[in-house]
Amino acid sequence: MSEKSGIFKGNFNSQIRPQDDLYRHVNGGWLDSAEIPSDRAADGAFYHLRDESEKSVRAIIEELAKVGGQPGSNAQKIADLYSDFMDESRIEELGISPISADIARAQNIATLEDFTKALGTFESRGLGGFFSGWV
Repeated sequence: MSEKSGIFKGNFNSQIRPQDDLYRHVNGGWLDSAEIPSDRAADGAFYHLRDESEKSVRAIIEELAKVGGQPGSNAQKIADLYSDFMDESRIEELGISPISADIARAQNIATLEDFTKALGTFESRGLGGFFSGWV
């Protein structure tokens, strides 16, 4: 059996001329028939690929959590991180204390300089800010 490649024309809308509305011509069938799940703002092949890869990664991590690894190995570090992440009683015990310094920093912003320093600190630690750039 040979694999086909190229453009899938099954979602084209032949009722719309490409010179009138290329986007609707190419995507019209999908736009008219696709149902976006209520828990999402968008859907499509890349979302499904992401979902499948997340399931695969989760299965790998859960297996590592069961069997562990050599002390200090990446496998053991992943297993330990997952175990900590899933420890709900410890999470409840800690409450918001792990982020209390960040909350205090945000609450104490009084000047533009405070704001830019706080935003820089948050960004450098991966907390994000008002804007983000990624590819």
